[in-house]
Amino acid sequence: MEQGLEHGLSVKECQAARLARDARYDGRFFVAVSTTGIFCRPICPAIPPKEEHVTYFKLAVSALGAGFRPCLRCRPESAPDSWAWKGTESTFQRGLSMIESGFLREGRLSDLSDKLGVSDRYFRKLFKAQMGMSPKRYDLLSRLMFSKQLLHGGECSITDIAFAAGFRSVRRFNDAFKKELKLNPSQVRGRRSEIDAGLKIHLAFRPPLDWQYVCDFYETRKIYGMEMVQDGVYSRTFRFNGVEGLLSLSLHASGTAVCAHLQLAELSHLRNLVRHLRRVFDLDTDPVQIHAALLKSHPKAFQVLKNKGVRIPGCWDPFEAGIRAICGQQVRVSAGRDLVQSIVNRFGSRCSLSREKELSILFPEPETLAGADFSFLKIPKSRMETLRLFSDFFSREDKRMQAETRVALPFPNEEAQLPDYQQLLKLKGVGPWTLQYLLMRGLSDPNQFLVKDLIIRQALEAHGMELEPEDVAPWGSYATLQIWDSKTNRSNT
Repeated sequence: MEQGLEHGLSVKECQAARLARDARYDGRFFVAVSTTGIFCRPICPAIPPKEEHVTYFKLAVSALGAGFRPCLRCRPESAPDSWAWKGTESTFQRGLSMIESGFLREGRLSDLSDKLGVSDRYFRKLFKAQMGMSPKRYDLLSRLMFSKQLLHGGECSITDIAFAAGFRSVRRFNDAFKKELKLNPSQVRGRRSEIDAGLKIHLAFRPPLDWQYVCDFYETRKIYGMEMVQDGVYSRTFRFNGVEGLLSLSLHASGTAVCAHLQLAELSHLRNLVRHLRRVFDLDTDPVQIHAALLKSHPKAFQVLKNKGVRIPGCWDPFEAGIRAICGQQVRVSAGRDLVQSIVNRFGSRCSLSREKELSILFPEPETLAGADFSFLKIPKSRMETLRLFSDFFSREDKRMQAETRVALPFPNEEAQLPDYQQLLKLKGVGPWTLQYLLMRGLSDPNQFLVKDLIIRQALEAHGMELEPEDVAPWGSYATLQIWDSKTNRSNT
């Protein structure tokens, strides 16, 4: 095992992550296999090798230098957020990410090349060498594949699908679909009954998913006017890339997908929004594998925890998660929720798509709260100042990230450098617990064990447990949620 793995991952953590093929660890380490002489990403679809044949490296180039060759199936050089392959590979990956986020629908190829620091001729040549096609053709085909997914798995009108996939007219969409896929969109869709207003998309996941747990979790923390939980349906207002929207989620009858009913002011953002929803509701996780890993790592602690379908119920973004965490410091969940409710009531803006009072308010933006007067809240002045400082941090980061890109990209911004969230610890009133909560719910970080949390400490004492973060790594967030679930009958901050 190479020493000093990035982010402090241990052999045990790497082993658990690769066996679960968790995409959130893709790029954070690489797996070299002595029997084959090949190194892979942790998400490689090949049969997992035995641990005694495995060596872990933090960089792909380190594995290459040790004599291992890259896997042709998972292509380690394509791992996200890992710029170990300098030069052309890094340029290609950044460009690919920007194209997938919709850059060419808003800007020109020359603009993209400028941001990459290369000429458009060079980037076209590089892209052709890597992908076997031009950037514009890749953009077209990827949009068509997304539209085909909507035709198969959703209940959207063909007009809505055309605009959601980035086509400026239904005619252009139909022509491209027939030319490239040799089918009419209507042939893929088949005969359907009348489509409801809005968009309805099926988001597949690997069972099980404890949907009742998800609904209970959001019910306990719901903000009236912004969120609603009723009859197994979770609904909320949201703002995505500056575009307002409404969302309702329910479990599909098959038990293998979540039905997302969306209203979105600008459909061209739908593709990125779908990726965002999968993050927020943790739909790419294998909970059975994670539960088994926790049980194996600490049988005494987790034999009483029987819920195998727990996922991370995310917040819409890190800013909302942080505000909730600050309001929930050292108080009961109901008190923390009431503080957030008061802030939303006072500073939230009206959602232009809303037609009913139950869903009509948008969560305040950082810039609004950075200059807010919180004296109406019954909290210490020091906490009011923490709220302002925290909001100012995100307001400045939002402006920086907008300045670094010419098109709206999903949060976290895939082109601009992400905020250094560790800098939040320098703010008075923001401690490790608050940061961990933000990372767990605001970024779906899988390894945040809130060991200092009061509910966690009480639960461990009640069960006679002693657990440290390294005992449950790399699934600390799931350990936190499992213990909260067992102790509080599904309620916490």
